[in-house]
Amino acid sequence: FALSPDLYRGESTTDPDEAGRLMMGLEIERAGRDLGVAVDALRREPGIEGSRVGCLGFCMGGQLALYASCLQPEIAAVVDCYGVHPNVTLDLGACRAKVLGIFAENDDFISSADVQKLEEALAGAGVEAKLLTYVGVQHAFLNDARPDVFDAETSAQAWRDIETFFEAELR
Repeated sequence: FALSPDLYRGESTTDPDEAGRLMMGLEIERAGRDLGVAVDALRREPGIEGSRVGCLGFCMGGQLALYASCLQPEIAAVVDCYGVHPNVTLDLGACRAKVLGIFAENDDFISSADVQKLEEALAGAGVEAKLLTYVGVQHAFLNDARPDVFDAETSAQAWRDIETFFEAELR
């Protein structure tokens, strides 16, 4: 089962500048509450077995997935795919999830120093995490709707890594 909450409540755009404005204007606390409601709704869905929930996000969504795991103890596993949002502050001490990070070697938004800083923060908070940096790819390399950065071979490997992680952590 999967659920994708609409944190923009119906507002959308295909314009990159407008998308940036929407991202920066997102009310983070409200988004956190919306993500909590989404977790609760998913756990009530008929056919759901067990109580373990996984959360996956890309770019801003990756950062919000980590944020949600700090607010929702029901989230057992998080995949942060090149997550970045300058207005999100993580209380990693409250995170009970295991974390898989997916990053790109040639990312113009997240440097190797940023990845190292996140790894150190997770370790310092006692969060079990594995952060992977894929060589030769750029930010959003998993996005097949972005032919300028999509990398099919590396994307396939990253998806195998994500599936393996979720299978191990959500059983």
